[in-house]
Amino acid sequence: MDKSAISFSFGVEETLKSNLAAQLGVRRENFQGKHLGIPCVVGKSKVEIFQILVDRTRKKAKDWKRRFLSGVGKVVLIQSVLQSIPTYLMSCFSVPEQICQQLNSLAASFCWGQKKDERRIHWKSWRKLCVPKNEGGKGFRDISLFNQAMLAKQTWRILQNGSTLLARSLKARYFPRTDILLASKAHNPSFVWRSLLAGRDLLMKGIVWKVGDGERIRIGKDCWILIRTSPAITGKL
Repeated sequence: MDKSAISFSFGVEETLKSNLAAQLGVRRENFQGKHLGIPCVVGKSKVEIFQILVDRTRKKAKDWKRRFLSGVGKVVLIQSVLQSIPTYLMSCFSVPEQICQQLNSLAASFCWGQKKDERRIHWKSWRKLCVPKNEGGKGFRDISLFNQAMLAKQTWRILQNGSTLLARSLKARYFPRTDILLASKAHNPSFVWRSLLAGRDLLMKGIVWKVGDGERIRIGKDCWILIRTSPAITGKL
C-alpha cells in the first residue's frame, strides 16, 4: 500500500477525492510523469507524448553507427533492439501514424548505413524489406501494423481472461452487459479504450465463432463458418 496512489480527473469534487483516498488507504497524487515507461496522463498532443520512442531509437542507432557492422549485424540489431523499443508502449496505446513512420525511417536509414544527415540510396523499399525472409524480404516489422497486432493481442487477452483486474475494470466502465467484441465506444472514452477498440477491429477480421449451442451467435453478422483459405484463431468464449 505504501507504493500505491490515486489520481482523479478534474470533474471530481474535493470531498469525494478525500473520502475515496481515505477509504482506500492510499495517498493522492497528481500524476504527470511516467510509470514503467508509460505516460500516466496522455494529453491532446499524442505526437509530442510518443516522441520519446523516436528519441530513444535515434540515440540507440546513433551509438551503433560509430562502429563497423556487417549487413547481417545490422539486420539482427534492427530486429532484436531497435524495433523492440516501442513494444511496451504499443501494447497499451495506438501510436500516431507520424511516429510509426519516423520509427520505420530510422530503421531503414540504419539498415542502409546512413550517417548523421547524409543521404544514402535505399535499394529496396521498406515495404519490401518487411516481407518475410522466405519470400525475399528481411523480415522487419512495419511499426504501424505491429502496433495494431499488439493491441489486438491485448484485446484477445481481455476476452479470454475476464477475471483479471484490467478486464473487470474495463467491463464495469465500458461494457457491463456484454463482452468486448460487442462493446461500443461509449461517452468520453479514455485513450487506452480507444486504442483497444482499434485492436479489436483487427482482431475481428481473424476470429470465428466455435459453434456450441449457437445461442450468442448473430447469424447474419458474426463470422462462424471457417474459411479454410484464411487462417483464423479460435478460443473459449
